[in-house]
Amino acid sequence: MNHKNAVPDAKGAGKRIADTEDCYTVTVKQFNGLMQPEQVFARMYVNQPYSFWLDSSRTDQGLARFSYMGAFGGPYSQRMTYEVQSGIIAIATGQGIRTTVKESIYDYIERTLHNISCDSDVPFDYNTGFAGYFGYEMKAESGGDHAHKSHLPDAAFILADRIIVFDHLERQMYLLSLTPAAEEELAYQWFAEIEELLLAMEAESATDAVNEEPAYNRPDSDAAAMNTSAGQPMPLVFKLHQSHAEYMGSIASTKQFLREGETYEINLTNEISCEYSEDPFALYLNIRKNNPAPYSAYMQFGDYQILSSSPERFVKIDKDGCIEAKPIKGTIRRGAAGQEEEDEKLRNSLLASEKDRSENLMIVDLLRNDLGAVCEVGSVHVPKLMAIESYETVHQMVSTVRGKLRKDLTAVACIRAAFPGGSMTGAPKLRSMAIIDQLEARPRGIYSGAIGFLAANGSADLNIVIRTIVCSEGRISIGAGGAVVMLSEAEAEYDEILLKADVLLRTITEMKFSEYNRSYYRLQGDRSVHSVSVGG
Repeated sequence: MNHKNAVPDAKGAGKRIADTEDCYTVTVKQFNGLMQPEQVFARMYVNQPYSFWLDSSRTDQGLARFSYMGAFGGPYSQRMTYEVQSGIIAIATGQGIRTTVKESIYDYIERTLHNISCDSDVPFDYNTGFAGYFGYEMKAESGGDHAHKSHLPDAAFILADRIIVFDHLERQMYLLSLTPAAEEELAYQWFAEIEELLLAMEAESATDAVNEEPAYNRPDSDAAAMNTSAGQPMPLVFKLHQSHAEYMGSIASTKQFLREGETYEINLTNEISCEYSEDPFALYLNIRKNNPAPYSAYMQFGDYQILSSSPERFVKIDKDGCIEAKPIKGTIRRGAAGQEEEDEKLRNSLLASEKDRSENLMIVDLLRNDLGAVCEVGSVHVPKLMAIESYETVHQMVSTVRGKLRKDLTAVACIRAAFPGGSMTGAPKLRSMAIIDQLEARPRGIYSGAIGFLAANGSADLNIVIRTIVCSEGRISIGAGGAVVMLSEAEAEYDEILLKADVLLRTITEMKFSEYNRSYYRLQGDRSVHSVSVGG
């Protein structure tokens, strides 16, 4: 169960986290009852600058069952950032050691997981280990080019030695602690502290915290944003990286690449950004209300935060080596509230769409090829092809691809081989990524990458970073896009961007003005030279 070895010393660049070659073990404590995760995170982790919440905010239809949260700061924890261009990892440990090492973060994570390898008798996969993200520019370590440099780290992770797990089905909670076997008493000390805090939270008045919508969860009207002379709100101004006209030009260029046989499909994206200095955690709580999703996440890495409500799984590898990917290609809006007939008509329209079915099939073939490179021969199969999944604001076409990881490979090798998710690139992947670099002329950063965990038991589960806000330096950014094929209509592709970003833009305006009205925000660079209302 436990592996005799020490946590790595970054190839001698720093002191060992553990100075003796101990067996590592994960100690587990079950806590009866299920508290609201948002209440627990708000009390325990929101004020810790390096923390995470892997949030299954949509748990129906068997899409997700467990949520996980934790932070940097335990005695055997680490936090790290990685830059592809330099190949340098900056590492800080829970014991106060800071160091840098020139090594791929993939190799570092793989080696560390080998050294702390241990299993746990629990009904979920993440039994401590790494939580964080791989940004899109990590494609440079999977055969792609490093064409653009992101202003944020290309990858960032927390090695969490203490986590809280929420079982939404059985309505239970678990506390897990990773320690050397000889220091297991540290786990029990932490359990006692957390149980005391959880019991105190349970005993608090119903008017406290979440039950009465605490201040961190209430959008407040911003008097400074009101034009007092006219009595009208001064709208938030969102800026498109590529204006409507420029995006139309990129679609035309993509069509030319398609005609010349350079590619079969390109996932062309754009970026929407805005000045925003409000509380990111409060914003996230309202996003998860408006758009609950099975692969959501809230992450804090010092001076930037990630607010994800992703509906798409990149890849899951369980501890027995079973792999599952769930690519999405094909999106259409939901019908109006109470209009079940319209909603079903839209759903069936997506299911029958020749364009969307061709997009989905190409990405399924791409995923089969990616997984085939790391799976046992003959194990890759497609149990579900072009199924429709329905979310709060959209219907989506989702396929499921599965395989069995080769016994000589790890979850890290699978992620590296399949990254970035084919639904965010196009086919063939490498040529499509090169065309994307040329047409988009920007780094995608965290958007289009993957968020999730790599566990001490060898399992991993990561999403595709879509429907996500990144907060950094007083600004927020949202990526959105769609696949362009020969059947694509340029204006429809542009409208798909607005459809996918709409729930996030709506939530931001609700937070700013305590209500939603399309006139409260404007999209600079839309169909007019001037700023115009979205949908106007």
